[in-house]
Amino acid sequence: MTDLTIAELKALHSLTITISVPGLATLPDKLAMMIAERAGSPTRGPVVFEIRIPLDDTRQTAKGPVTRHLAPTLNAYGSMKPWQRAILYKALDARIMAELHRWPLAIQRAVRLRRAAVVTRFSSRRPDEIGVDVLGGKVPIDRLVQAGILRGDSAKDLDREAHWQPAKPGQGSLLITVHDLV
Repeated sequence: MTDLTIAELKALHSLTITISVPGLATLPDKLAMMIAERAGSPTRGPVVFEIRIPLDDTRQTAKGPVTRHLAPTLNAYGSMKPWQRAILYKALDARIMAELHRWPLAIQRAVRLRRAAVVTRFSSRRPDEIGVDVLGGKVPIDRLVQAGILRGDSAKDLDREAHWQPAKPGQGSLLITVHDLV
């Protein structure tokens, strides 16, 4: 899905008023309604942070391979033991810190603004429901708050958007893109 900014919608609106296009007589009115709808809500600005987290991380230990879920669904997270959650938090914190050098505007220092997070899960199985927490975004979003990238995870602090895309088995990931809201 491609989102047009208010400025782009206004430019299209002004073009459709001056040029008559056969079969599209209602286009100026539709564009005017879209502008009005967007005027009350903030729009996404530039990307200030982005991270792609593999769904699972398998590593070799003395006892054999161990698989950690780095982006567990809400159901899987709910069944994790406290020690498993602590390991998950440390693993995600390390990945977030490793990405921060690429995003100089990510950390909010003095004024902590409301931001938007777009969470896209790439997996071979479609989830029952498309929601940020259900898709596995709950823990990474919490860790982004802890890192100072997001002000909070409530609706007043964060505009959330969730998507699912198919991926081949074993190649799943969770992509989180953080935008400033303008």
